[in-house]
Amino acid sequence: MGLNELLNEIRQEFLNAFHAAIEEKELLPGSSLILEPALRQEDDTLAIEGELQLPIRTDIAVLQDDTLTEMMNVDSDCMLGFDPVEFEWTDNLHVDLGPFAWQGLSFRVRGATKYDWEPLQDWFWRWFRDEEEDPADPLLGAIHFLSDPGVVGDAIEFHLDMGSAPIEAFEEMLDAVAAAGATHCEIGETDYEEEPEGIA
Repeated sequence: MGLNELLNEIRQEFLNAFHAAIEEKELLPGSSLILEPALRQEDDTLAIEGELQLPIRTDIAVLQDDTLTEMMNVDSDCMLGFDPVEFEWTDNLHVDLGPFAWQGLSFRVRGATKYDWEPLQDWFWRWFRDEEEDPADPLLGAIHFLSDPGVVGDAIEFHLDMGSAPIEAFEEMLDAVAAAGATHCEIGETDYEEEPEGIA
């Protein structure tokens, strides 16, 4: 199985769960849904948080009779299992890829004494996307969340919700990681037991 096919299967596991949740919530009496809403402040500007100053999306906002009754995130029922793979993404970035969920993955980077997170921030904003409805697809194709960097052992770790973003966004994330200065990126399940100790 090639990388593109593998990523497509992982993404599809989540999208299947997402569409099932949409169908379930649409059956509620008097319901209407807002898909992939961005969290906003009282003045309707994006709620920006953290060291990286990034916004957040949830998966579904449920309204019943025009009253907000639920904000929910969707979890896929299972995670695609596969043997870890490794590959050279660029001349300077080696990637170890293990099983992960599209809506909840962790990745760790190594290789630089100091990182420039601006390429990763730019990548996130590019794929956070505007809330423009497409009648052909109710989903935005958008990233939902990227955590601040945390120190785990000798690595810097991030947590990421890829939302409905396409495989292209995942590939561009690797480009951004390389541009930030990393020479090694580890994605998915690992043997790490430590929790993030602080901000890098």
